[in-house]
Amino acid sequence: MNRMKQYSLELFETDLYWICLLWKQDTLARLTFYHSSAKAAKAIVETEFGQTVPTNTNKTTLARSLKRYAAGENVSFSDVQTCKPRTTFQQKVLACCQLIPYGCVMTYGEVAMKVDHPGAARAVGSVMRNNNCPLVIPCHRVLGSNGNLSGFSAGTGTDLKLRLLQMEGVNQDFVF
Repeated sequence: MNRMKQYSLELFETDLYWICLLWKQDTLARLTFYHSSAKAAKAIVETEFGQTVPTNTNKTTLARSLKRYAAGENVSFSDVQTCKPRTTFQQKVLACCQLIPYGCVMTYGEVAMKVDHPGAARAVGSVMRNNNCPLVIPCHRVLGSNGNLSGFSAGTGTDLKLRLLQMEGVNQDFVF
């Protein structure tokens, strides 16, 4: 099968600005959000991917769910199939994070413990930094051990992470 035919893009506007989904058949390969235009969102994905990808005009269930999430609705993405990373550790970390419920948080250390790698909080952070499907794998719900927001690669960084957590009703004092 031609590599190009395996992939498609989906672009849509939400309360979190423009979102672009890169699909590999029925599996989510990349999600990028908080872009000022469809063109900007598409450019990010195609630059990372290294080629132009056809845009699908049919909106998926995930697109409809992301619109509801961006509007502040409690939506779970735990059943969304995403592309698997290379290592078992990365797979375990992302699977654990994908199950963190709306409005809840865990620390990097707690995630490390949950995936049977106590003391691997920094490695968990590295996996989060390379998360290709934020929101679906809600890395914004993972905090530093003292409650710090400790980085977020989407949009405006920790400001956006704070906005998402507040939108979900997480009420705690965050450290910047």
